[in-house]
Amino acid sequence: MPIQSERGYLIMAQNSESVDYVDCACQLARSIRHFHPDAEICLLSNIPAADSELFNYHQTFLYPLSDNPYANDWQAFTASPFRQTIKLEADMIIASEIDHWWTMLEHRDVVISTGARDFYDQTTSNRFYRKVFDANNLPDVYNEIGRAHV
Repeated sequence: MPIQSERGYLIMAQNSESVDYVDCACQLARSIRHFHPDAEICLLSNIPAADSELFNYHQTFLYPLSDNPYANDWQAFTASPFRQTIKLEADMIIASEIDHWWTMLEHRDVVISTGARDFYDQTTSNRFYRKVFDANNLPDVYNEIGRAHV
């Protein structure tokens, strides 16, 4: 997608048989708008959103690979309409202002989060979804938030 705006939030949402991630993305967009009514938000999904007024931009995956939601994450870089993008997963919620993220991240080309924290800002010890990382001695990276210059 060509650059259409300087900076914004890209929400990835691919519905599965058991979870309506597009609805989750709408809830996330509402939480962002609660604190930042003028935020630019793009939904990248496998289906249109029912609450499309929440999003400044909506795009379906250009190259849908599978029913596995993680298989399409690579498309965030080419699908974002923003020169500076903060990529968010649909099953997140924003509980406070986040505009300071832009200042924090602006001097990096790409930022990938590591380690996970719970609602109380405590490092989580749950490794259920991290088994492949542990078994292969991989870095404990997460793709829920990231920023990139396009």
